Amino acid sequence: MNRFKFLWSIAIRDSRKNRSKLLLFMSSIILGVAALVAINSFNYNLRKEINKEAATLLGADLSATSKDRWIAS
Repeated sequence: MNRFKFLWSIAIRDSRKNRSKLLLFMSSIILGVAALVAINSFNYNLRKEINKEAATLLGADLSATSKDRWIAS
């Protein structure tokens, strides 16, 4: 536990010197994680919708042919 206290005190001391750089670094990490979450969420929702509509999408490609004449009923 003493080791983490030491690391925390070093981090606080270093952040006092360059708060603007620390803010830029933290905001870059936050925006990067948010972008990854958004892309993965979009990918998941797109795949889910495609799988839900797969029967309809594949049914549009169905064609029937016959050598005999079609009889209208």
